[in-house]
Amino acid sequence: AGRVVILPPEYQEIFQDAAVYCRPEEVEESLKKYWSNIDLYRAQAALGYEYVQKNCSLSVIGERIEKFASQT
Repeated sequence: AGRVVILPPEYQEIFQDAAVYCRPEEVEESLKKYWSNIDLYRAQAALGYEYVQKNCSLSVIGERIEKFASQT
């Protein structure tokens, strides 16, 4: 929690605004951008945390398993 995630652009459709997307040659520039601006860093980290809470929390996963189990 509280970290900025950097991923290749092909993951953007899946993780939306929860991560920063760039090519390998752009990673250093992205790191500098977020490390040099604490407000930007915190805002992006919060977006990632919100994504995890909405899509990956234990309660959400439990609901998905229950829904799947009831369909079979």
